[in-house]
Amino acid sequence: MEYIEPIIEKFALNSGNSCGGFFSFKICPSEINLTSKLSRKKNLIIREEFFGLLIYDKDSKEVYWTNDSASRLIRLLDGRTAREISKKAGLNLKITNYFLDKLNNLGLLGKNPAPILQLNPRIKAKNFLRTPAKAYWIINKKCNLRCKHCFTNSGPSDKNELSFNEMKSVLRQLKEMGVFQISLSGGEPFLYENIFKLGEYANKLGLDIYTPSNGTTIDEETVKKIKKAKFIYIEISLDFISPEKHDKNRGLVGTFNKAVNAVKLLKENNIPVVIVAIAFKENYNEIPKLIKLAEKIGVKGVRLLRFRTSGRANLYKEQFEIPYDKYKKLFNIKSKIPVVKDTFFNFNTKSKLNYDFFGCPAGRQIISIHYDGTIQPCGFFPKKEINGGNVRTNSLLDVWNNSKVFKDFRNLNPRFCKNCKNFERCHGGCRVEAYSKFKSLSAPDPLCPKLKSE
Repeated sequence: MEYIEPIIEKFALNSGNSCGGFFSFKICPSEINLTSKLSRKKNLIIREEFFGLLIYDKDSKEVYWTNDSASRLIRLLDGRTAREISKKAGLNLKITNYFLDKLNNLGLLGKNPAPILQLNPRIKAKNFLRTPAKAYWIINKKCNLRCKHCFTNSGPSDKNELSFNEMKSVLRQLKEMGVFQISLSGGEPFLYENIFKLGEYANKLGLDIYTPSNGTTIDEETVKKIKKAKFIYIEISLDFISPEKHDKNRGLVGTFNKAVNAVKLLKENNIPVVIVAIAFKENYNEIPKLIKLAEKIGVKGVRLLRFRTSGRANLYKEQFEIPYDKYKKLFNIKSKIPVVKDTFFNFNTKSKLNYDFFGCPAGRQIISIHYDGTIQPCGFFPKKEINGGNVRTNSLLDVWNNSKVFKDFRNLNPRFCKNCKNFERCHGGCRVEAYSKFKSLSAPDPLCPKLKSE
């Protein structure tokens, strides 16, 4: 058998990194005993994909991909010794042992081996996952703020929002599809009356959930419910280090102090917190200071996002949009805590990327669901124009497999990018911004430096 080195590497669940980068999970390095019986640990979700295996560690929240050689070894981790695994896989014992050491040091070995899921086996996936690894779910429209950059144009509740029973059905479908994580956003999600029941039901199904929030509704009672529902972490948004500027952008006085107090309450109750910052014209100079503030508060990390012209943000794009040269100053920002950056902040750098398989993850590794049941490859797109179906009339799996909108996303080949040497690294950049600017999914990202130079 031809020898191919077994490979296991971190996989970007979205936004240029897996959320596991926010968590510390210490493993004590040790060498594998050749006579020990070895197994995969139980607390893993392992899925077969076109490239090998996709593995989600529910302890560390990290995601890994493997090639075929590594997949053969991992499949044999069911109580065999290293010698038996090496012989059965037809791989060199020394290399096999080295790879098993790596699995052990990553914390992936244990007892009672996790099953390897063969999800959606009929689908011929060559440039997308057989089923989504992550779901972004906008569960409600109701919000107590009126943020200028809000991509959902949140405000009063929508009369067409899904019922609780319909939402439970969505969770069951996501479980059957082997989804690793679900983001429950809004609106302000903590204004949805059944969010904790929804969280508890997701936890009962074994699903990992987290929630982005503006922080204004989080008090001691809310924190207790968050803990009971076992949210894996909470994201709190901050726009400025100045309370006055933050409050003005959010449309209500006092929001900055409430957000910071929410962070402190969550930390006091050992609930992981991540600060979310969107870079735009008025605040990009403050981003380093925002990260310093996050360090001082002691959160798990910062998620740095690009401003997108979607929803209410369309009304303020001239006020918010910043050119490429200003974004460039944020590419290599340094911090004592993890800063997980949007794909845009990575595709123009020289470093090797983790998401080489896909570029934009929309419709390839993620799925988005709206409060009214609309299903999209990415929730930033206008619902009426980019619509793959609705959970009230379509199953999520059927949309993933058969929707023309999803198929179009998997066959994009921006003409402008045809001869670009960086295409395999960025895959054309953000499709939302390309569509917003040029009304074409195959157009280049308007902030592409090559586009700016021509």
